[in-house]
Amino acid sequence: MNAGMDHFKNMFQNVFIPLQPHYMATRIKPHYQHEGELFVQKRRHVHPHTHTIASQMIEDDMPSQHSEFFTHLSYFAVSTIDADGRPWATIIVGSPTTLIFAVSEMQLDISAVLPEGDPFLSSVVSTMNASPRYFAGVGVDFSNRRRNKVAGFIATSDVADNTLNMSLITNENLVGCSKYITTRKLEYHKRHPQMEADGRNADNISLNQECLDIINQASTIFLATRHTSNVSDNTSDLGLNHRGGRPGFVRAYEENGNTYIVIPDYSGNRFYQSLGNIESDRVAGVAFPNFTTGDMLHVTGIAANIYDDEAERIMPCVTLFTRIRLNGYVWIKEALNLKLLAPEQYSPYNPPVRYLATELNRMGRSVESANSGATLVDIKTLTHHISRFTFELEEEVSFKPGGYVIFDFAHFFQQVYSHMNNNNSQNINDDYVRTWTISSSPSFDPMTNAFQATNKISCTIKHKPKGVISSLLHSRSDDQQPPLHVKFVGIEGEFTCFGQFNQVPQKLLFIAGGIGFTPFLSMFEGLSQSKQKIDIAVLFAGRGDEINLLKGFISSPIVTSISIFDSTSVNAPTESGSLKVYNRRMQSSDFINVSDVTNRHAYICGPAQFMVDTGSWLKAAGVKPNQIKAESFLF
Repeated sequence: MNAGMDHFKNMFQNVFIPLQPHYMATRIKPHYQHEGELFVQKRRHVHPHTHTIASQMIEDDMPSQHSEFFTHLSYFAVSTIDADGRPWATIIVGSPTTLIFAVSEMQLDISAVLPEGDPFLSSVVSTMNASPRYFAGVGVDFSNRRRNKVAGFIATSDVADNTLNMSLITNENLVGCSKYITTRKLEYHKRHPQMEADGRNADNISLNQECLDIINQASTIFLATRHTSNVSDNTSDLGLNHRGGRPGFVRAYEENGNTYIVIPDYSGNRFYQSLGNIESDRVAGVAFPNFTTGDMLHVTGIAANIYDDEAERIMPCVTLFTRIRLNGYVWIKEALNLKLLAPEQYSPYNPPVRYLATELNRMGRSVESANSGATLVDIKTLTHHISRFTFELEEEVSFKPGGYVIFDFAHFFQQVYSHMNNNNSQNINDDYVRTWTISSSPSFDPMTNAFQATNKISCTIKHKPKGVISSLLHSRSDDQQPPLHVKFVGIEGEFTCFGQFNQVPQKLLFIAGGIGFTPFLSMFEGLSQSKQKIDIAVLFAGRGDEINLLKGFISSPIVTSISIFDSTSVNAPTESGSLKVYNRRMQSSDFINVSDVTNRHAYICGPAQFMVDTGSWLKAAGVKPNQIKAESFLF
């Protein structure tokens, strides 16, 4: 043990108080799951024996590995309730001499300096004379994604100069999974906290943009809940759980003077402890840390779980989420004495960010579940791994070339629960909804200068060995199997070169990486019909026979130059008229060499980093930012 820990241990030797009769009587706790947890499990069709597994995994005493784990943590998420019974969560941070000390298999002693106004600190102070006083905590080592949960009673506490000393008596210990934890390299860093907003007793809460930014950047939050038993104090408790996802996975909105946050449910251990607590007590609190700035946003409020059709109406493609109507919040700048030393690494299990229906409406991308369907009517092989699939819709649709279609394949698959799958992490939360760029164009009527409604669309799709939907499609042949019928959700997207009244910039630059070329197939088909005077230059980074995607472009009079970059060297270097093939990767100098590049409107589609790199190369070549447009998907 280092000198700092020796100091810490000595400091607590005079503070430790033997367990009082109350805590001796209430420490041993039955670990059966309560009615709220069982309700959620039944609603989600969980195996009926799951609750017995949960009770077997929860222990009264801390295993030695847990106590050692907590002792070596320099930060710890913890929650309690205030005098009004509202849950508040925070993250306490220790310096080398203020850490967690495991006194025994049942007791953790903690000493840490918290910012003035921290709602957890205030709640501990406001409930000094209450009995019992509950707590819940979760220790997360962000360097290796290890996590352990703990809960029980606050036996003793005192506060001096914002230094909180507590003895915590545990009666619930559970190993947590690492599935959605963001990996971080952190070190202690003394900050200077400032209270920016104290709305813990506000009647109407409206978060400013800085608070919303803290929510939007969060890939880690801590969700605090409460269960008040009608049996005895010994079966009441608090819960604190880590929740993770891609930045923006938690959404916030205002309605009728109230602020709500929405937390989608991801596949977990299916014990549903947090959601079960919400079913029983209808309250929750959340701590939103910003590990870059050290800012912390704490919220609390009235909570509810929203299921199935109602959930999908509010947040399309999500069938279960928790919604919290805020009735208290605290925002403290530089509250977290931690410094991020390297870029965060997000979990491979994170599903895509799902948006609220109201957000999609504001963006002009309203997606409503349709009752109509589509039938796969034709398959054309383009490369060894890419085919063009044509679907016939039950209703006609209107769209501009470059849009994308959303299909729902859920009825083809039985939802089989899997807690972890490191070989195919994205399948864990697969809702079988797929978004593909439409690679065909509607017919263009030059008399009306408009694209006509159509009931046929084509999608050019690459086979991914671990992709369940692409494997389903590529395994079919159009003349040997019964027709494939799918649910048609809708068509959206604004990635198009066709502007208002379908006018098009005279000079275009299409930049694509691999299968990212698909929207340009649609745009090219539409441009060929429109008869406008167009000059298209193409930069394409592909592998091997992906060059076949450009066959129609090579002899077209509206395409003045095509540069193909094949790093596999399958295609021989070529310089023939407007076509050039290079056996290397695309690079910044290739953009400077594009004819009249600064006068072109550029469109980029491909992997995320590809779009970032090529966008910066365009700007370096002198292309103005308002002349650059990159593809993006909301689904």
